[in-house]
Amino acid sequence: MIFLITMILALLVNHRRLLHYPNHLRQRIMLYGACGQYWTLYSTVFIGILYGTKMYSWTIVAYLFAFVFGGLLVKQTHHLFHFKACQINLVMLTIGILLTFWLPTYFIGVFIIRSFAGAERKTAIDDYEKATHNYSISSIVNYYYASIAGIISQLVMWGSLFIFAGTTGMNRIFGAFSVGKTSIQSFPIIMNTHLILAGYMIIFIMALAFRLKNTKKQELR
Repeated sequence: MIFLITMILALLVNHRRLLHYPNHLRQRIMLYGACGQYWTLYSTVFIGILYGTKMYSWTIVAYLFAFVFGGLLVKQTHHLFHFKACQINLVMLTIGILLTFWLPTYFIGVFIIRSFAGAERKTAIDDYEKATHNYSISSIVNYYYASIAGIISQLVMWGSLFIFAGTTGMNRIFGAFSVGKTSIQSFPIIMNTHLILAGYMIIFIMALAFRLKNTKKQELR
């Protein structure tokens, strides 16, 4: 609570300075928070409930591999394709999301999402610091916007799950998970939720790509 209050006060004090950086940086920083729900909450629902907690452990492995080796993957991919780093990151994030629709490639998708979302966050923070010279507050701004994006993604996920499952379905899903059992009968509900959440994420990525394209056009004028 103290940290949250401090963060809000810091943002209020620096409000005017925060307005003097390109708007696309805000979305780029939020991208990590929005993607984060894939390897945290949604993986718990999708893998844990449908396939069990033992299978869910592979999500943790994929996350740790991305934490250790993700930078190498990003570097090699950027070296292989001669496009802007941000463009490559957005394309790879989209590919990662699509890979999560099939269980054998789900964990590869998580690995790709975590790797390129992390790379984009780092680049966005560096660009933010160059644009604003707010080196002392950059981590707070990153946390603030990433948290906002994460909350929105959670609302999309839980809202979709509730719409498709209803009260009875939600009780069945959480009842099964609380006792460590799988709930295969919940497969259509969870997959529909997956579709909505993935669609939201891809729209977010497309909107960011469009914003970056327009920003580039304005800079060339």
